[in-house]
Amino acid sequence: MSDLAIILLRRGLCVMPKNKNKKKDSVEKQNSTLKFWAQIIVPILFSLVIAGVNTYIYVRIVNHDIKSINKSIDSINQEIKDIKGDTSDLKVANAANQSDFRNLKEQFDNIQDNIDALEKSIFQDITYTPTKKFVQQLSMKNFDFSVNTLSIKDDDIIAKDQNGKKYTAKKLADKKILLPYIDDGKEVYFYGQFNNKYHWEGDCVINTYDGNKLYAIMEANYDDGVLVSYNQATWHKNSGGKFVWNISLRNHNEKSNENIGDTWTYYKKNDIKKNFNRKTVKPKNILNMNQFKEKIKNSKLESYYHGVTSNGLYNDDTGTAYLIKYAVDDTVRTLYCGCFKDGKFNDNSGNAWYIARGESDSQYVYFKGKFKNGIPIESSTNKRKYISNKKIHNIIDKMEFNCSVQLYDPNKNNS
Repeated sequence: MSDLAIILLRRGLCVMPKNKNKKKDSVEKQNSTLKFWAQIIVPILFSLVIAGVNTYIYVRIVNHDIKSINKSIDSINQEIKDIKGDTSDLKVANAANQSDFRNLKEQFDNIQDNIDALEKSIFQDITYTPTKKFVQQLSMKNFDFSVNTLSIKDDDIIAKDQNGKKYTAKKLADKKILLPYIDDGKEVYFYGQFNNKYHWEGDCVINTYDGNKLYAIMEANYDDGVLVSYNQATWHKNSGGKFVWNISLRNHNEKSNENIGDTWTYYKKNDIKKNFNRKTVKPKNILNMNQFKEKIKNSKLESYYHGVTSNGLYNDDTGTAYLIKYAVDDTVRTLYCGCFKDGKFNDNSGNAWYIARGESDSQYVYFKGKFKNGIPIESSTNKRKYISNKKIHNIIDKMEFNCSVQLYDPNKNNS
C-alpha cells in the first residue's frame, strides 16, 4: 500500500466518524423539526377537531333552538288564531245581542205606537160636546183661523162625552177630536186638534150645515198655531142671481195677514146633504176638500180669481191679480187684470184693463185705464170700445193664465 493510499485511508478513516455524527445530527434535526411542526400542527388539528365538534354541537343546538322557536311561533300563531276566533265569536255574539236589543226596542216601539194609536182611536171615536165657554171660542163669529192660541188652561173643563164624562183641556191636548155644536142657528162639526200649548196643530176641518144642507167647509193646516194654508168652500148668490160654490186654495202670510192663491167659483147644481146628526156623527162623516170636489166635479166653472185676499174678499194692490168670469158655454164673459179692493175692480194706475161682453152680445168691449168700485172711469178721450178677437189675442197671448181663456166666437159653435 502506498504511502498515499495509507494517507487517504487514514484520512478516510478519520472522515467516517465525522459522517456518522452528521447523520445523527440530521436525524436529530429532523426529529426536532417534526417536534416543531408537531407542536404547531397538533394543537391546530386539535383545535380544528374541537371546533368541528363544537360546530356540530352548535349546529345541533341551533337546529334544536330553531325547531323550538318554530314550535313557539306555531304555538303563538295558533293562540292568535284562537284569540281571533274568540274575538270573532265575541263580535258575532255582540252583533246578535245588538240585533236582539234592536228587535226588542222595535217591538217596544211598536207596542208603544199601538198604545198611542189605540188611545187616539178611542178618543177619535168619541163625540164630544164642547162647553158653552169653549163654543164661544169655536164660534165663527169669534173664531179666527189666524189666531194661534186658545184661551183655555190645563184644568178647564172644555167638553164631555155621551156618557157625561168630563174632559179637561190637558186631557184632550194632542188628540184629534170631533166637536159638534150649534152656532148662529147652524150645525157645526169641528174635527181637529190643538197641542199642549193650546195652539191649533195639523189639519183642522169644519163642516157647517144649514138645516140638512152643507153650507161651508173650512180645511186649515197649522204649524204650532201658525196658519200655513187652507182650503175653503161656501156657496152664495152671484151678481146674476145664481147659486155658486166658492172654493179657495191659499197660503197664509202671517206677517201681513194676507192669503195668496186661487179661488174657483162653480155653478151650484145640487145640495150636499148629511145623513147624521150631532149624536150619531162619526169622523168618517166629516167632508174634506178632496171629497167635496169629487161631489161637484161635473159642475161648470163660473169664475176664477188669482191674487191676494184679506178679510174674506179680493184685496190685491200688486196690479198682477186677475179675474175671469165665464158664460154657460165656458167662454170668457169678463177678463180683468189690475188691482182689487173689497172684491171690486179698483185701480188708479191707469194700467188696469178688461174685456167684457153681455150674455146676448157677440162682440167684446175693451177698456184700459182707471177703475173704481168695479166700474171703468171713462173720459172724453178714453172710452170703452169694441175689440176684435184677433186684437184680444195680441194682448192675452203674451200673458200666462192658470185657467182656460177661450174667447166667444160668433162664427163658431162655442158649446
